[in-house]
Amino acid sequence: MIDYYEILEVSPNASPEVLRAAYHILLARYDIDDYAHPKETEHQVTALKLAFDVLSDPVKRQDYDRKLATFKHESVQKQLERNISKHNETRNDRTVSDRSSLLSRLKWKQWGWSVSIAAVAAILISMVQPDPQRAERGQLAAQLKAEKDRAKLEIEVVNQAAGQQTPKPINNTTNSGEAVNPSSLQPSPPGKAQ
Repeated sequence: MIDYYEILEVSPNASPEVLRAAYHILLARYDIDDYAHPKETEHQVTALKLAFDVLSDPVKRQDYDRKLATFKHESVQKQLERNISKHNETRNDRTVSDRSSLLSRLKWKQWGWSVSIAAVAAILISMVQPDPQRAERGQLAAQLKAEKDRAKLEIEVVNQAAGQQTPKPINNTTNSGEAVNPSSLQPSPPGKAQ
C-alpha cells in the first residue's frame, strides 16, 4: 500500500493547511520543465495529486487511515512470522555447524599447541636478533663517554697542578672571628709577649 503521508512528506497528524502547503511546495519542486526525465516527474506529480486528493477530503482520509493501520499491522505480523521462521532455520543449521566446529576443535587440540609454540618461538627469535646499527650506536656512545671522562680528568690534573704552585691566601681572622692586623702576624722578638 502506498503511504500518501510519505509522498507529501508530512506526519499523519498534519492539519489540512500543512497538507496544502506541502503539496504546493512539492509541486514547485517537481516542475516538469526543469527536469531531464519528464516521464518520471510526471509520475511523481500524479502521485502528489492523488495523495493530496485523498488526504484533503476528511472522509477519504479517515477511510485511508483505517486501511493504512490495518496494512501496517498485517505487515508487522508477516515480518514477525518471517523472523521466527528464519530463526528456526538458523537454529537447525547451527546444530549441524556445531558438529563440524567440534571436529575442528579436536584437530586444534592435536596440533594447536605445536603451532602456537612454534609461532611464539618465531616471534621471540625475531625480537632477539641483533641490530648492527644499534650495536654501533652503543659503541660510539661508550667512546664518547670515555672521551668526556678523560677530558674531565685532564682538567682536574691541570687544576691540581696549578693549585700547588700558587700559595693559598692567608685567613685574616682569628678563631673568635675578629680581624687580625697583618703586622701582628710577624714573629715577635723572643723576650716580648703580646
